[in-house]
Amino acid sequence: MTQNYQHILALAFAVKEINENPQILPNITLGFDIYNSHFIASWTYLASMELLSTRDRFIPNYKCDAQNHPVAVIVGPNSEICLPMANILGIYKIPQVLYGSSLVTENRMQSLFLNHLFPKGVETYKIVMGSTAKVVVLYGEIQTMMALRYLLQLPDIEDIPVKATPKIWVLSAQMDFTSLPFQRNWDIGFVHGALSLAIHSVELSGFQKFLQEKDLTSEKEDGFIRDFWQQAFLCSFLDSTEDKKDGDMCTREEKLEALPGSVFETITTAHSYTIYNGVCAVLHALLDMQLSRGKHRAIADGGRLDLGGQQLWQLQHFLRKVSFNNSAGETISFEQNGELVSGFDIVNWVTFPNQSFLRVKVGKIDPGSHSEKMLVVHENMTVWPSMFNQAQPLSVCNDDCHPGYSRRKKEGKPFCCYDCLPCPEGKISYMKDMDECSQCPEGQYPNKDKNECLRKDISFLSYEEPLGISLATVALSFSFITALVLGIFIKHRHSPIVKANNRDLTYTLLLSLLLSFLSALLFIGEPKNLTCLLRQMAFGIIFSVGPVVTCPIIEPFPIRHKYYQAGDLIIAGITSQIYMFTNPITFTEHHYEQLFDEHQFMTQNYQHILAFAFAAKEINENPQILPNITLGFDIYNSHFIASWTYLASMELLSTRDRFIPNYKCDTQNHPVAVIVGPNFEICLPMSNILCFYKIPQVLYGSSLVTENKMQSLFLNHLFPSEAHQNMGILQLLLYFRWTWIGVIPLGDENGDRFLQHIIPMLTQNGICIDFVQRFPSVPFSSEVAQKFSEGVETYKIVMGSTAKVVVLYGEIQTMFILRYFLQVPDIEDIPVKATPKIWILTAQMDFTSFPFQRNWDIGFVHGALSLAIHSVELSGFQKFLQEKDLTSEKEDGFVRDFWQQAFLCSFSDSTEDEKDGDMCTGEEKLEALPGSVFETITTAHSYTIYNGVYAVLHALQDMLFSRGKHRAIPDDRRLDLGGQQLWQLQHFLRKVSFNNSAGETISFDQNGELVSGFDIVNWVTFPNQSFLRVKVGKIDPGSPSEKMLVVHENMIVWPSMFNQAQPLSVCNDDCHPGYSRRKKEGKPFCCYDCLPCPEGKISYMKDMDECSQCPEGQYPNKDKNECLTKDISFLSYEEPLGISLATVALSFSFITALVLGIFIKHRDSPLVKANNRDLTYTLLLSLLLSFLSALLFIGEPKNLTCLLRQTAFGIIFSVVVSCVLAKTVLVVLAFMATKPGSRMRKWVGIKLSSSIVLACSLSQATICLVWLTTSPPFPDVDMHSMTEKIVLECNEGSVTMFYCVLSFLGFLAIISFTVAFLARKLPDSFNEAKFITFSMLVFCSVWVSFVPTYLSTKGKSMVAVEIFSILTSSAGLLGCIFSPKIYIILLRPDLNKRGHLMKKK
Repeated sequence: MTQNYQHILALAFAVKEINENPQILPNITLGFDIYNSHFIASWTYLASMELLSTRDRFIPNYKCDAQNHPVAVIVGPNSEICLPMANILGIYKIPQVLYGSSLVTENRMQSLFLNHLFPKGVETYKIVMGSTAKVVVLYGEIQTMMALRYLLQLPDIEDIPVKATPKIWVLSAQMDFTSLPFQRNWDIGFVHGALSLAIHSVELSGFQKFLQEKDLTSEKEDGFIRDFWQQAFLCSFLDSTEDKKDGDMCTREEKLEALPGSVFETITTAHSYTIYNGVCAVLHALLDMQLSRGKHRAIADGGRLDLGGQQLWQLQHFLRKVSFNNSAGETISFEQNGELVSGFDIVNWVTFPNQSFLRVKVGKIDPGSHSEKMLVVHENMTVWPSMFNQAQPLSVCNDDCHPGYSRRKKEGKPFCCYDCLPCPEGKISYMKDMDECSQCPEGQYPNKDKNECLRKDISFLSYEEPLGISLATVALSFSFITALVLGIFIKHRHSPIVKANNRDLTYTLLLSLLLSFLSALLFIGEPKNLTCLLRQMAFGIIFSVGPVVTCPIIEPFPIRHKYYQAGDLIIAGITSQIYMFTNPITFTEHHYEQLFDEHQFMTQNYQHILAFAFAAKEINENPQILPNITLGFDIYNSHFIASWTYLASMELLSTRDRFIPNYKCDTQNHPVAVIVGPNFEICLPMSNILCFYKIPQVLYGSSLVTENKMQSLFLNHLFPSEAHQNMGILQLLLYFRWTWIGVIPLGDENGDRFLQHIIPMLTQNGICIDFVQRFPSVPFSSEVAQKFSEGVETYKIVMGSTAKVVVLYGEIQTMFILRYFLQVPDIEDIPVKATPKIWILTAQMDFTSFPFQRNWDIGFVHGALSLAIHSVELSGFQKFLQEKDLTSEKEDGFVRDFWQQAFLCSFSDSTEDEKDGDMCTGEEKLEALPGSVFETITTAHSYTIYNGVYAVLHALQDMLFSRGKHRAIPDDRRLDLGGQQLWQLQHFLRKVSFNNSAGETISFDQNGELVSGFDIVNWVTFPNQSFLRVKVGKIDPGSPSEKMLVVHENMIVWPSMFNQAQPLSVCNDDCHPGYSRRKKEGKPFCCYDCLPCPEGKISYMKDMDECSQCPEGQYPNKDKNECLTKDISFLSYEEPLGISLATVALSFSFITALVLGIFIKHRDSPLVKANNRDLTYTLLLSLLLSFLSALLFIGEPKNLTCLLRQTAFGIIFSVVVSCVLAKTVLVVLAFMATKPGSRMRKWVGIKLSSSIVLACSLSQATICLVWLTTSPPFPDVDMHSMTEKIVLECNEGSVTMFYCVLSFLGFLAIISFTVAFLARKLPDSFNEAKFITFSMLVFCSVWVSFVPTYLSTKGKSMVAVEIFSILTSSAGLLGCIFSPKIYIILLRPDLNKRGHLMKKK
């Protein structure tokens, strides 16, 4: 890859600059040693080992010349070669600087060879180029570009029926333009208009000149340059091999600047720039290390730098901390994890017809900047691919849905693919891509295109339209007629007919008819107050058709529970203290009679009101805050109901004690701000009204998410961002390794929003959710039974789940629902075995309960963990609570009900319904109450209310001081804050920052959310219905991610069911090492079965998805959790089997030699002569060699022994068997020659036997010669046949030739056996054919059984089987043929006579 040669030159250029710079390590020269890794791990290992060897002597770990010891290694440009290098050099603590990629330590090798790419490439091309997506993000290494070029070339190779969509390639920073030589003339237009990220770089001064002056003078030292020169300039050198000779001859005068950019670039690439900086970084670190030791003088004088290997690990410390400016003025440094502190350039590729291209920097990414300034793009500089006509392309799944349409997600498609549906009747969408159409406001209707609401025309029956005129005319006409009739009846009142018809009744009837006709005129014309009052009433009275129904207008029912304290400034409060169960309004009775169906006082929430009063008291007593100005407050109860919240908001806008909304005659009681809480449901109604009056609103206890910009402008949250809380929950689950949980949100909008955010976070971080069950809200008391039945089903799911951890997202009142929920088994018989649970509660929740739950067990919360807004104990607040009595009863509308509910007493003037228990004395003390009823320590919600009051006052003070009014305040005694000034207070409230009385800094972020973290609270309960909240950790969103969560685990008290041991909440137990996970069908991803690893594989960690193959040379242990090194195995002389076989071979060799000696000694005896003496000597000598040839199979296989083993065995045994065959043939021919006139006599003799032996032996030798010349045996390593052994063996080279040798031996043996068998009954006193028959039977039996035995054994046993077969078959021949003869020669010499031998039986 000619393009990569610039990397080498960049390193050489950096070294040249450093050596020419007297400021860096004077008198010390810098050298380098560069190796090529071929993008292959094995070559990387070899290069790493060479670095650890003495130069030009490959002896790893032996370095005799300290001068050539590398101080650091720069490696790249891809991740595949970084890991092998790190595996070795990390052991020797040699600093390693990686460029071009980042090192991923998982062992995942990716092959990019073309022969692998092509079969899959066609399908990949069809998918990629056929996709409608116009933008493709390509993540790869430096060599990936050549694979991309090959992929895009496929249509020229294969006929692919795909219409290619134009693409914009977005390339990762690891990639660069690279190609193989055969791709040189391929079109590079595909990269025109592409965008890529590149590590920030600048042009190095002098580098371009250095490249242009590069020639072949460094050919001797530079092992890369010759091949580069030939490939780049398409030439060859005179001394090149024939394979390399191509094109013209190289003149050595070629210039690099003449090359097109696609072959070699002379501008500094990003990778070359990083290499240059890497060299400089190592040298600066080395300088820092030496200066820190005070050796700078010794270096200058000595001229030699002593860096023994023991110092290299110290250099790494300085390398991590190095920071310097390079020659281009850029600052170079590393982060604490060793990564370069740098941004990325956004590069636009522009190509030209001459195979050159430009990289144009059109922007940058700066990770150190704020998120909104992190990306900078100069769009006008960007050149787009020519297919887009220089217009920025749009890459979307489908076109926008225009106004008048709404989006609906396409089934089975990603979330950004949708259909556009027209809005239904009565609804519109006024923007593109709206998810839902919205209803037109009252008084408006959709236009034809359903993209705009038009104002409805005012319509009424008027006197100006024909219908009104007609009806009025008719009414007046009939009135005139009726009057005329009445006049006639009056005129003729004395006539008999008038008298007979009850004259007075007739007059009344006619008068009523006259009025009825005239009353019709009341219905014509624009409705007014008077006409509306008279219309139906007159019609009803006149026609007497039914009772008159009126609906009197009355004053709204007053808010009973409120707390007012007068002051120059008023801060209003809307809070929920009493939960009200109501019936649905049916309009069959007075609606206020229906509201107070049943109410329950939450005594715990009363502390919120007292925190408000305590803050006001402190402020009024503090002369430093708005001196001479008193602070008052006006607190209303909202009953957790929107309608009461609306009412309270309207009362705030009315004159005190007079409900006339929007009319406030006393500016002194005008609230400067409103503190509202503690739940989401009452915040939204309040904001709907107060935002129009630009009154700042401070929310506590929960957060309100609204898309209404008008509302959000005046909202301030005494609650941190919910995103921080969600992240804290995630961190907490990950810390305790709880991966199998349940989630219970409230069944409202906030609960749905929580699920939308938390579920993707959990699943992306490996946490599974067993169930999601919503807690119901109970708006009406009539729905309690229905909700209870739903709760039974929820209980079965939640408590029957195996998940031990449940995340509960709720509001402050959710605790009483949880308590009621856990009480279900005491009410219903539920056959569910409840699993112990650890509840994780969100910061919105707090301990609340209803009076009827007072004696219920609170042990369920023991050991629970909850998040709480960070708080500290307020000095003096506990004393303030303890001194609380009934003196403020007149102003405080909450205290009487609280007192009765908390102390279970009643006042003498209470109603009969309220009288319960003892009489209240007024001397009861709050500290006597159990914590489950009322707490005297500062809760998180009370702490935020306290801070909210102070925030409003500090903002007000900042606003007044900014206008220079601080002098006017003391004299005026009255602070004029007309409504027009309230919106200005909001500006200062957002920017307020102060330290409260506890020393904590209070401020809001730009979104109006409290800048704060969360405490992690552990709940500890006691039998007396009290509990402790123990802070066991914190979540600090402002800290780095690794320090965001702090947990003091030893302080945590776990639920008693877990025996004070941290519980484990997983879908199933871990898969131990030796097992792999397999996902359970139909279950979440973290539920799996544990399967034992298959043979040859291990898993060395818990919960591995796949077992991994042991490296070559290793095998799994018994538990399959570790790879053990295989022992080297071969049949050696040092083991019993080898010694035994060698002893047997030598013993039989000695016996054979002894038999040969006996035959030679008695060579003139008749028996020896009669058995063809020369053939016998040849046979014995061959048997001797066959016994000795077995020794070739023992010992470590070498080249020579492997070549000789089978060939020597084959040739020697062919001689043995051919000798036996010759003997048998001679015996047969000898008897045939004794017949008179037989022509066989001329065949009997030494020539025939020699011919048989030579022919058979030469045939076998020819087979062996062919074997050795075509596929000779060689030493080999068998890694796989035996699990625990590496078998050193001789590879036969050609199995076919090996079996050809055996087959030829078998052929000779069968012929010998057949001939001997036929001659076994020849008449002779010593018939040798019988012994030959038996010997060949033994021989054939051994070698027939050898083949299956040999094929079924492994390792050195195969060798032992062959040795055993050689020794047994040879011993069989020796024993069967020669033992009878030795017996006669040595023990029965009387039979060794010619006459006896000639005697026939």
